Amino acid sequence: MSERTNLEAYQFLKQVFKMVETIPIPLDKIPDFPALHLKSMISHMDFFTLVAPEGPEADQLLELMNINMLGYDAVRVPNPLASNLVSVNGRILAQDGGCSQSRDILTQAAQVRGHKIEFVDCSELAKADAALTCCSVLLMGK
Repeated sequence: MSERTNLEAYQFLKQVFKMVETIPIPLDKIPDFPALHLKSMISHMDFFTLVAPEGPEADQLLELMNINMLGYDAVRVPNPLASNLVSVNGRILAQDGGCSQSRDILTQAAQVRGHKIEFVDCSELAKADAALTCCSVLLMGK
């Protein structure tokens, strides 16, 4: 929950996605949260792995999300832009944010998990303060 995602939006998502447990994350508990949305800071690499930036804000966020209790692994990257990725059917689209260390970490994490990763130029998206997750809606098929 934040200034951009309020209780009304949460209730709407909970109603629309009845088949999935919907849990609000209180972003207002993290002072000066450095992202527009939760999903622009933390992304799924697969069903068991989350990608998040390094730093105290992401540490707090992962703790609020109870990732250890829920059984997730976390891949941490130095460049916050690198944590914004889209993963579908074992293929990952990641932003080429110009940080070779983040790129190496993501490449290795993808390979270990048997995924293919492709880095794409998102400079045009950045002009509108957008990222890969802003341009995607992922739905599970039947």
